[in-house]
Amino acid sequence: MSQSTTNFTPPQGFTDRGIPEVFQRFFRGRGLNLLHRPLDSSLQMRLDRIAQFIGKKFNLLEKPLHDIKRQTNENKKQLLLNLKFSSGEVISSVIQLFQFLEHDFEISFKYIRSEKMIKLSKVDDLVRHFLVGRWLECFIYCVLAQK
Repeated sequence: MSQSTTNFTPPQGFTDRGIPEVFQRFFRGRGLNLLHRPLDSSLQMRLDRIAQFIGKKFNLLEKPLHDIKRQTNENKKQLLLNLKFSSGEVISSVIQLFQFLEHDFEISFKYIRSEKMIKLSKVDDLVRHFLVGRWLECFIYCVLAQK
C-alpha cells in the first residue's frame, strides 16, 4: 500500500506531525511519544472508529478493558470477561465493542448469557495491543483532528 506525502505548514502551536506542541511536551515528560499516522489508511480508519466508540463509552468499558489488560499481561491465550456483576448497559457496550472488532478484524467471541461471561478466542496481537492502550492514542488523535 503506497502512502502519499503532503507538504503543509502546520498551524502555529502545532508540530510538523500535526499534534500540538503542548501535548507533545506533556506526553514526552511522561515517557510517551505521540506518533503521527496518515488518515488514509483503511486499517487506521477502522481503529479510529472503534477508538471513538471506546472513548465515548469509557465509563462503561473501563473495568472490562482493565480485565483484558490484566489477562494480556498474564499471557493468557483465551480471554475471559466475567460480567456477572455488571449492568445491562455495560454488557451491551462490551458486546457491541466485540461485534465491531469481530466485523473489522479476525477475532472470535462468545457471550454466555447464563454465566454473564464473554470468552474471547482468536485474538491477534494487534487487537490485544489496541485494547490495552493504543485505543487511547487513536482517540486523542481523533479528538485533536476534529478541532
